[in-house]
Amino acid sequence: MLDQDTARALLTVADEAGARIALVGDRHQLAAVGRGGVLDHAARWADVVPVDVIHRFIHDVTGEHGRRRTVPDVEYADLTRAMRTGKQPEAVLDALTSAQDHADFAD
Repeated sequence: MLDQDTARALLTVADEAGARIALVGDRHQLAAVGRGGVLDHAARWADVVPVDVIHRFIHDVTGEHGRRRTVPDVEYADLTRAMRTGKQPEAVLDALTSAQDHADFAD
């Protein structure tokens, strides 16, 4: 949600200090309150490294010997990515509302 004015101030300070900046975000999330598009502008001038590790959508599973562990919920993460594209919205909604593991999200 970094706006252009704040980004410019941050980049000015970083330049004066000789520091490097790494911007991490998702352009499909909420936009900045002020003038936005910072990630889009940055992507035109800098290297972009896609982050494709799932951190947010996880669930617990019981493995060998009854030990519980947390694992990425790849299926649900894929559904959230599909929502962002806007393609086949009916199919995505159907998948979301029918998923047993995610009934709390379908309400």
